[in-house]
Amino acid sequence: MKCSNWYEHKEGDNWCSILDEIDCLIVGNHYEIDDRCKFLGGKFEEYNKNIYVFNVIYLQTGTPKFYLDNEEVSVTDLNKFIQSKEDSQSHLLIDISTFDLPELYHFLKSCNDILTFAHIAYSEPKGYAEGNTKDGSNLQTNSFLSEDGNGLDYLSFCEILPHKDKRYLISIGYESHRLAGFLGSDEIRIEDNKAVIIGIPPFNVGWENHTIRNNYQILDTHNADIHIAPADDPVRTYLSVFEAHQELRSSENLVLMPIGPKPQALGMIWFAIDKNTGPVAEVGIQYDFVQKVQKRTSGISKVHVWDFKFR
Repeated sequence: MKCSNWYEHKEGDNWCSILDEIDCLIVGNHYEIDDRCKFLGGKFEEYNKNIYVFNVIYLQTGTPKFYLDNEEVSVTDLNKFIQSKEDSQSHLLIDISTFDLPELYHFLKSCNDILTFAHIAYSEPKGYAEGNTKDGSNLQTNSFLSEDGNGLDYLSFCEILPHKDKRYLISIGYESHRLAGFLGSDEIRIEDNKAVIIGIPPFNVGWENHTIRNNYQILDTHNADIHIAPADDPVRTYLSVFEAHQELRSSENLVLMPIGPKPQALGMIWFAIDKNTGPVAEVGIQYDFVQKVQKRTSGISKVHVWDFKFR
């Protein structure tokens, strides 16, 4: 994967022109959860363009089940669908605002094997749920964005062998209960190296204070290192992960846990896909499979569109 261009748009821009050469939209399971997740889908409906919904459900066994437009599909079926878009030279727009992490990883992994090119979009929110102001400046809780799910586990094809030493890199946001759950799990040893990535600059000036305040005590208790990367920048996040990977001892594997801003999750997944080309994963990805709540954000700020080349 390689990011070749990056554009920023506003809600009031001429979307008819912006979407003129794009043939279809791929959305995840959360395409109706809040304003920003509905935005691009609404534009595609307005202009009578195709929309496809991709969903992944992980079973208790750790096996993923794939769904395309509510019909269960195999990996082969998913690859055939993507291949059909490649054969017809269709231009895809993938709205990662609507994707859960497992959906994003598995869809991009298939794209990387098949597609030549795709657009990837992310819509920033103006505010977050339970914020008393539009800019989210009076947030009083850090657990309103999601509810507990099935617990921590590796994504399929991203498992690190149990006998290997591990170094953990976690992108974090407001939800300190997720960071606490991860660092407090049986998987993590006290002596393991741990670091977090905080989104600085954030989407809105001042939002980084909520992230730091909500997570500071946990980070201090677990002696975790702190790295920064812009909340809206998958490229800089990729480079941060690359730097962490360069620092590994020969006995260590890097394990990523993207629970912060989605553009940072994109950068982390991008790095893992680039590295995990063999039968055994070199870079692990763990996820806590939380359930996102309805109307978790409000409004739409910038809409980022990145052009990605694959293969």
